[in-house]
Amino acid sequence: MKNGILIFLSVVGIIIAIFFLSLFIVFKEEDRYLGDFSGDCVDNFKVSIYHYSEFDWIQPVSFQLSKDDSVLVRRTVFAGTNNRRERIESFSLHCQDSIFYITFKNEEEILMIYDKRTKLIFPKPAGSEKEYDEWLFRDSLISILKQGI
Repeated sequence: MKNGILIFLSVVGIIIAIFFLSLFIVFKEEDRYLGDFSGDCVDNFKVSIYHYSEFDWIQPVSFQLSKDDSVLVRRTVFAGTNNRRERIESFSLHCQDSIFYITFKNEEEILMIYDKRTKLIFPKPAGSEKEYDEWLFRDSLISILKQGI
């Protein structure tokens, strides 16, 4: 009788261990590189997009801005999604004059915007050396973009 209980508890323990291991494998947290945006309108700039998949309702999406292989802005979160399988095709790069910006699914919603003339960016990365009101900057650039559209 005692051996039967020990065997039963061992089997239950193994099943529980396999269950939690499979949860870890299926829902493991990972930082996925989605792709880059570069091209004529952004000159030598490159915007890399990353998606941090985690077992959470909203998962952060970040960008990194580089120019000539030199990182100008380290990874900065600029969006969130609940889609664990997000792809680079969900994002769009747009350019106008010295401004380029990225939208995510909704073409009207600007998530990242950079002015090559002033070298200001929205969202402003943590620890930025430049002092400026990032929301005022964003709104002023959006009004400039709407005038040109």
